[in-house]
Amino acid sequence: MCDRMRVVMLLVPLSGIVFSKVWITQWSTRDRYEVGDSAVLQCNISSQGETLKGCKIFWAVLNPSNRNKTKKVETVETLQDRVQVHQNGTFSTITIHQLSENDMELLFCTVSCMFSGTLRQISGSGTSLIITERQPEPPPSWLKYLFFSVNLLVFLTATIICALIIRKRMQNNQTRPL
Repeated sequence: MCDRMRVVMLLVPLSGIVFSKVWITQWSTRDRYEVGDSAVLQCNISSQGETLKGCKIFWAVLNPSNRNKTKKVETVETLQDRVQVHQNGTFSTITIHQLSENDMELLFCTVSCMFSGTLRQISGSGTSLIITERQPEPPPSWLKYLFFSVNLLVFLTATIICALIIRKRMQNNQTRPL
């Protein structure tokens, strides 16, 4: 019994090292955007069995000149004045304002942290923005009621005029001698 207890006690501390895991979850708050919208993407780093310290989260896109490397979003000329990044511990959001169809890049959340005493960097799987042309606004509902009311008024006025004309003709036909 005493030997079994020692084996179990030795396995418990090792399981934290063997099964330790760090992962990034990133997502967009919407599936589709229209030109001119603001996109909000979020990133969270989670761990199981790892101690995370000094995490720095940044957002990146694939480098157009070398697709094997990434480039920080803040350094991309077309995004510079339209990007806001916020970080709170292991959570980060990026907001891209005034979207254009050219913003449909794959965005990566990249984290640089001390994992159990070692500086490491990992990236999320990437999030693509789907951006379409802005659809024309449908007419407001009050406009539909206005058109309906005007059409109804025209119809009723025409019906009354026709009824008056028919009545007048019938009266004229009755006053004529045969």
